[in-house]
Amino acid sequence: MKIVFAGIIARYPFGGVTWCSLMYLLGLRALGHDVLYIEDTGECIYDPEQNTRSLDPSYGTRYIHSALEPFGLGNCWSFVNYDGSHHGLHAEAVRAYCAEADLFSKLLLCGRTEQEAQRSFIQRKARDQLRESFRKPSLCRAERRAGADSNNSD
Repeated sequence: MKIVFAGIIARYPFGGVTWCSLMYLLGLRALGHDVLYIEDTGECIYDPEQNTRSLDPSYGTRYIHSALEPFGLGNCWSFVNYDGSHHGLHAEAVRAYCAEADLFSKLLLCGRTEQEAQRSFIQRKARDQLRESFRKPSLCRAERRAGADSNNSD
């Protein structure tokens, strides 16, 4: 299964916040799923080196990479800055992953990527349900025929 997991590692770069996301990412991967970490809050990050919120996402993106890379997830993340710029995986790669994702899960997220991921997921699920609905009438006709045949055999 392909899973998009959203969190706030860069926004609040502290151990507990990081581990909240990591436990899901590592657990899902251990179960055999492909995971992508996404962060798109539309807000500036907190930079503890400057002890303030920062327009420059470099501390946060370095922090995400350093938190995920030791676990083999160094190329499985994307941070969307408040200005819409992507860091880590580029926008096209994120869109492609979201379009194929089976599940979207989040700790906290409110942003453009969430809406896009949900829209892609909903569109794909709707398409699958529509395909399934076209199969059902054929099955119903076959069942009716089978029932009619069994009634005629009496």
